[in-house]
Amino acid sequence: DLILIGLICVILMLNLLMKKGYYRAPSILLIIISWSAMTYLMWTGEGVYDGSEIAYFAVLLLAYLFLGWKFTLGILIASLISIWASVFLEIKGIYIPESPKEVTVYARDISIILLIVSVLGFIYLRKVDMYVNRVTEELSERIKAEKALQGSRENYKNLFEDAADGVLIGNS
Repeated sequence: DLILIGLICVILMLNLLMKKGYYRAPSILLIIISWSAMTYLMWTGEGVYDGSEIAYFAVLLLAYLFLGWKFTLGILIASLISIWASVFLEIKGIYIPESPKEVTVYARDISIILLIVSVLGFIYLRKVDMYVNRVTEELSERIKAEKALQGSRENYKNLFEDAADGVLIGNS
């Protein structure tokens, strides 16, 4: 329960950073925390048998969406190393996975983590979509303003070139 409370506090902190316009740092923190949680569940549960490493896919998807392929590649390599280290240590007898005392508690924890990651992914994707829409809108307005300015320049140019009388511009 303490871990869940800490995770909620971190989520609130990330949300505050997002509201202030910082997107990259909260995204990196979200991915690292999610990956660490999945790795912790795998190593404290039944190792590679419990399926928690499958949740790496959600983390990889979020990493790709928020941070690009280079960061995602790093997370993928770290995930593969973690999985194979678990297998290697188990084969050597150094690491013996423990079964959770209550399967329902373990399933609840995994479900909560996956739900949190999914909800955060939705929130961040929505914010990214809002940002893209805002940038597109501003770009459209700038293009319209540029076209209007170009038209205005043409009108003034034609006014001076087509004038039958001379035009003098001076400062007074």
